[in-house]
Amino acid sequence: MANIITCIRIICSIILLFIPTFSIPFYALYLLAGGTDMIDGTVARKTCTVSEFGSKLDTVADFIFIAVCAIKILPMVDIENWMCIWIGIISVIKVINIISGFVVEKRFVAVHSVMNKITGGLLFVLPLTVKVIDLKYSAAIVCATATFAAIQEGHYIRTFKEKSIVKEGTRSMQGSLYKLLKDKKVADSYQFYTSCEYKLYFAETSFQALQNIISKYQQTETERVNKVFSDAIMTGVGKYIAQDNSVDYLGVQMDVTSVMDKLTMEIMGLLHNFFDTYAQWLNSSLLGEEALPIKRTTLVNISQKLVSYPEYAGAFVTKLSAIPNEDQYLYIADFNNTLKHRYQIYIKNRFDILAATGDVSIPPFTKDGRLHIKEDALDVLKKSLDYCKSLLEDSRTFIEQYYSTNDNNYVSHRVYNPKTYLVFESEEDYKAMRSPKNHYYYIEVDPANIPDKIQVMLSCDRMDKTDEEEKSLDCYNSPYQIIMLREFGSDKIVGLLKPDDAETYKLSDEHEIKYRQYSSVTTGYEHEMFMAICGDEKFNYYPYLSDSTIVVLKDK
Repeated sequence: MANIITCIRIICSIILLFIPTFSIPFYALYLLAGGTDMIDGTVARKTCTVSEFGSKLDTVADFIFIAVCAIKILPMVDIENWMCIWIGIISVIKVINIISGFVVEKRFVAVHSVMNKITGGLLFVLPLTVKVIDLKYSAAIVCATATFAAIQEGHYIRTFKEKSIVKEGTRSMQGSLYKLLKDKKVADSYQFYTSCEYKLYFAETSFQALQNIISKYQQTETERVNKVFSDAIMTGVGKYIAQDNSVDYLGVQMDVTSVMDKLTMEIMGLLHNFFDTYAQWLNSSLLGEEALPIKRTTLVNISQKLVSYPEYAGAFVTKLSAIPNEDQYLYIADFNNTLKHRYQIYIKNRFDILAATGDVSIPPFTKDGRLHIKEDALDVLKKSLDYCKSLLEDSRTFIEQYYSTNDNNYVSHRVYNPKTYLVFESEEDYKAMRSPKNHYYYIEVDPANIPDKIQVMLSCDRMDKTDEEEKSLDCYNSPYQIIMLREFGSDKIVGLLKPDDAETYKLSDEHEIKYRQYSSVTTGYEHEMFMAICGDEKFNYYPYLSDSTIVVLKDK
C-alpha cells in the first residue's frame, strides 16, 4: 500500500508537466502529490511494510516531484540575485554535510531532525503563497530556516551527539521487519537475519582495517623511495634502507604481510559463514513448520527446496538457485575450502621501487578443477563483500514484498502466548499474586480437530505505541512443561500439551529463539492434568505474556 501511494506521487508529478502553472488543476495535483509524501512513510510503518525498496522508491519520487516543480515554477517567478546567492550557500553547506556523513559513517547519512522537517514543510507551502505574499519575504523565511537546519544537521553528523536522530530510520526499519516476521509467525527467522548482518558488519570492519594498513604501508614506502630519488638528485647519492615491516596489531607486533593474511582470512571466513546463516534465514522465514533441520540447511538444499513451492516462484528464487554456480560464490567457497582442507593461500605484498607503486594480491589457486586467477586483494574482497550485501538486501526486499500481501502457508500450528487460569483463596492472595490454589496455562481448541503437534512461542509486542522510544518487541522460548487444551467457549479441559524436547527454558537464557514443539495428549492425561493444576511446584504468571482468567474464592 505504501509503495502504491509513492507511485501516485510519481504519476501526479509527471502529469504536472502538462498542466498550466498556478492553475486550479495544478494546485490540486500539487497538493495530492505532497500529501502522498506525508503519508506513505506513516502507512509503511503502520502496516509493517517499511523496506529498502520502499525507501529508494520514495527517494526517486521525491527527486521527480522536486525536479518537475523546479521546471514549472522557477520560470514563473522573479528570483533576485540575493536569493540565488543564499540558496548557493545552503547548497554548499548540504554538500559538506554529505561529505562529512561519508567520513563519519562511511555511508550516506540522512538526519531526520525537526528543523529539516520544518524546512521541508515551508518549502512545500512556498509555491502556494506566490500570488498572495511577496516572494522576497517568503523566500527569506524559508532560506533562514533552511540555513539553520543545514548548520544543525552538520553539527549532528560531525559531533555525532545525536545518534538517535542520525540512525532513527535504520532502527525503525529493523523494528518493522521483526514485527512483520512475528505477525507472520516466523519470528525465529529474525535472529538469522541479524546474524547475517553481524557477519557482514565484521567483514566490513576487517576490510576497512586492511584497506588502512595497505594504504599506510604503501604511502610510507612511496615516501621512502621518493626521498631516495630526491637525495640522488640533490646530493648525487640516494640510499634506500628497507623499512621495518612490523605493525602494531592490537598491542602485538606483527609482520605487515602477516596482518594482511590474517585480515583476508577473517573477511573470507566471515563471508563463507554468511552463506550458511543466509540459508537459515530463508529456510525459517519462508518455510515455517516445513523448514529443513538446521544440520541439513545449506544454500544448495534450501534453493532446491524452494523451487517446489509455487507461491515463491519468480526472479528471486530463480536467482537463488543460480548462486551456487556463480563465480563470486565459488571464489569465496573455494578460497575457504582450500585453506580448510589443502594449503594456506598467502597474500603477495610487492612494492616496485623503480615505479614507486605497490601491489597486494591474492595469488592464483585451483579447487576441484576451477582455476582462480591472481586478483588485487582489495578489489576481490570488496566485490565479495558487496555481493553478499546485495544477496541479503534482495532477500529482505523479496520477503517484505511477499508478506505485504500474503501470509505464510506453513505456520497453521504455531501460537503465541497461551492463556493463564488462576484461582486464589482470598482477596489478599490475589492482590499479592501469591499461592494460587489452582493454576494452569491453556490454549483453546476444537475437540474434534486437535492437531498432533503445536508450536508455541511467547511474545511481548508493544510496537503499536505512538512514542518511538516506547516501542519494543521481545520474543521468548516457551518455558511451560504442561499446557492444557481447553474447549472453545468453555472451561472443559480436553487434553494437554507436552514438549517434545527435554530442555528447561527460562525467559532470559542463551538458547536460540524458536517455536517450541509440543505433542498433544488426549487420552490418559488426567493424572498429569491434576498434578499440574493442584501441584505444589512454583507457578509463574507472566502478565505481559499471557491473558488470564482469575477466580477469587469468597469466604463462607
